[in-house]
Amino acid sequence: MKIIKGKLVTLEYVLIEQSTGEKLDCSEDSGALSYVHGAGGLLPCLEETLEGKDKDEKFFVSFSAEQAYGKYDPDLLMEVPITRYVHPEKLEIGQQFELEFSETKIYVYVKEIKESTVVVDGNHPLAGKALKFDVNITEVRDPTAEELEFSSVK
Repeated sequence: MKIIKGKLVTLEYVLIEQSTGEKLDCSEDSGALSYVHGAGGLLPCLEETLEGKDKDEKFFVSFSAEQAYGKYDPDLLMEVPITRYVHPEKLEIGQQFELEFSETKIYVYVKEIKESTVVVDGNHPLAGKALKFDVNITEVRDPTAEELEFSSVK
């Protein structure tokens, strides 16, 4: 069965940063990835690459930083007064949350905790990195009604 919009796809994968060769994520560690194709739950460039492929296909694919999560934008690095946080003692490096500025909401992660400020980053943690995926498609099938309910594909 080919991967087309609305199919449930399960992948085994290894995600590698191209420039360093560092393994960033692996289904062996975090479990196989299942998603409904076309629902927007996967990196768009990877989803586009998977379109039309079949179960049991294995391949490597690389994406530039721009194709993957975009260039790193230093303007999205901000220092926020620690007094803005209700429980600053619970802040941790890497913690993600939503900040609201005027009528705009952005997702940030904690990059550094200083004495009186918290450095947060609105870039995706993989922004600015060229990525390589080692992919093994282990399943392609019609999703159950419950699986479809949790996707945006109807």
